[in-house]
Amino acid sequence: MVEAALTDAALQGMLTLVPMKRIGKPMEIAYGVLYFASEESSYTTGAELVIDGGWTIP
Repeated sequence: MVEAALTDAALQGMLTLVPMKRIGKPMEIAYGVLYFASEESSYTTGAELVIDGGWTIP
């Protein structure tokens, strides 16, 4: 969604702030959602899963 809305220059500027140096793929978000919807997360409570390529690393 972000990639389509940005110019190439703006996208490249944004990617300098992302440690993984790329835009996330929709499937990468879907896997996080799948985890929380699955039995694999049955003992997980109050968790936040940040899927942002390292953007929010201090």
